[in-house]
Amino acid sequence: MEQFITDDIRVDEALLACFVAAGSGTRLHKDRQSHGLAMYASGQAKYVFDDGKELIAKKNQIIYLPKHSFYEVVPIEEGDCYAVNFTVMPDRQCDAEVFRPKNPAPLLDAFAKAKTVWTAKTEGYLLKVKSLLYDILYALLREKRLS
Repeated sequence: MEQFITDDIRVDEALLACFVAAGSGTRLHKDRQSHGLAMYASGQAKYVFDDGKELIAKKNQIIYLPKHSFYEVVPIEEGDCYAVNFTVMPDRQCDAEVFRPKNPAPLLDAFAKAKTVWTAKTEGYLLKVKSLLYDILYALLREKRLS
């Protein structure tokens, strides 16, 4: 399996940027049609994948959800999260992973801005959402390299 965060990752399309309020959202995901990043603003949830792998995403953490994955989201403590769904070129298959940023505030801000831009859908919104996604990916890459 490839690593998801690399310095040559290319976002092809931004497909969705949204806010998922506590108690909402889809619990069971079958053959996910895109890659996704979700950042928890509050609460925590366990992600149980079809291969038995389990990951827990908590407040101020980001979970990467691979394209074509099958998983169930089991709330541990109800909370809110932001999510961005996207495709990459060339497509790749990577393992799910949780990122624990040392400075989560700018990342949470980028997710919130992506949701706002997506919802407004003003001219150039797809470019702006991709730009914010690149900011998030860059911050995760830098932290990974510095740790």
